[in-house]
Amino acid sequence: MAARTVRVELGWRSGAGVPDVDASALLLVSGKVRSDTDFVFYNQPEHASGSVRHEGKRAAGGGAEDGAENAGGAMTDVGTVDLERVEPVVEQIVLAASVDGGDFGRVPGLYIRVVDADSGTEIARYDSTDASVETAFVLGALYRRQGEWKFRAVGQGYGSGLEGLATDFGITVEEPELPAAVEPPAPVVVGESPALAKVAEPPAEAVVARQPAAAVAAPTANVSLTKITLTKDSPTVSLAKQGGTSGTLRVNLNWQVRKQNTGWGAKLGRAVGKRAASDAPVALDLALLTQEDGDLIVQREARYLDPLLGISMQQTADEAYGWGMKWTPAVK
Repeated sequence: MAARTVRVELGWRSGAGVPDVDASALLLVSGKVRSDTDFVFYNQPEHASGSVRHEGKRAAGGGAEDGAENAGGAMTDVGTVDLERVEPVVEQIVLAASVDGGDFGRVPGLYIRVVDADSGTEIARYDSTDASVETAFVLGALYRRQGEWKFRAVGQGYGSGLEGLATDFGITVEEPELPAAVEPPAPVVVGESPALAKVAEPPAEAVVARQPAAAVAAPTANVSLTKITLTKDSPTVSLAKQGGTSGTLRVNLNWQVRKQNTGWGAKLGRAVGKRAASDAPVALDLALLTQEDGDLIVQREARYLDPLLGISMQQTADEAYGWGMKWTPAVK
């Protein structure tokens, strides 16, 4: 392919009962990753070389180049690959997909396509039509041949999810936390009376001087596949309990575009809404991060705030939560 940078688009149709879909990419040398940093996905959105980036989900909203795929409920998860910045040692880039809370048999309209990022021209496309119980897929791959980049459709499914797919290519996935170890029972107490009670002692053993242990390098953190979702049933999440005690917190805002009415009802709605929109903007607080006893807490808010005339949305949020910030008019 002649393109210097390509956009990789994973697409499907969302709706009731359709699980969430995520795109990912793995940079391979001799069929395996060199390290966990060669895995680009929602928790690690950019490769160290800057050649592969995960841009995130988008609701296809009627863009000209997306065509009829944009009809209600169409979703995409997009990434970009700068082919000129891919390290020469990298032989192929695997393009994968996984589902969260279901299988691909419940995901309609699944496809992957590669588009020239500069011209918008579609270079290649693969539609998956026979998925059933798979929870992860290698849909395609970008690979080098005789100094040129090409695309190959694959369609290999996994029943073990993103964890199984990633492990298959050499990624070390973070294990779930194990329950705390059970403490051994207290030592047996012997004696004729409390005053004479003694703790039973083990037989004497030869004392061997121990050499100081050699310094051991701290193990490299494994890749975490955990995603945190705030719902009405579970509005608060502790990041410490989720293992998110360091690094970068990436927040995704997802929504679904609904088809707009075009009849007289829509005209009436626009006429009524025009006055409301002219009064003041409405702010929506989605989540609140607080620190309690050293633990970082994420709390679902979904709280609407109506700023007064001349008051910014930020100051309105400050007053609503009682943070006590000082606000002064901006000077240009």
